[in-house]
Amino acid sequence: MKAAGIRVTTKLAMRIAGLDPLRFNEAVAAGVYQCAPRTVPGKARTFTEIDLHGLYFFARLMEGGMENARAGDIACRLVAFLQENPTAGKPFSESRLIYVVDRLRSFFISAQEYERVEKEGKKLNATAGTVYSIKFELDFVRERIREAIEEERSIIGERDDD
Repeated sequence: MKAAGIRVTTKLAMRIAGLDPLRFNEAVAAGVYQCAPRTVPGKARTFTEIDLHGLYFFARLMEGGMENARAGDIACRLVAFLQENPTAGKPFSESRLIYVVDRLRSFFISAQEYERVEKEGKKLNATAGTVYSIKFELDFVRERIREAIEEERSIIGERDDD
């Protein structure tokens, strides 16, 4: 993927995620979105591809009516999972992840593993059945990020909306 290794500004990250910058800053200040890339006064915040995935899903979960703190928690768990599971020269290789909530815990699992367990008729946790799960389509978001970065690269000069 051409966008791997790219870092984008907050302004572009908000455009890619479809998130209002003010709402993002409020979420960070309130501790609702704790996985925002760190910054220091006088230095702009930049986002990696993995950061953009978290931000994109944070926005979609809130759009779907999820409470901001819960959306932030799930999005940050996604970011942590992706950071902890790098593979094959890519920041991550999964095309889909499943967020599972059972009676004892919540966690991410690869869609392949989730489907394998379901097909075998087993439970992910022998003592606690799955209460609900959310599927995260990473390939769709990867493509959206790639398209937005390529579009940005193709523009010469300042944008009129700046």
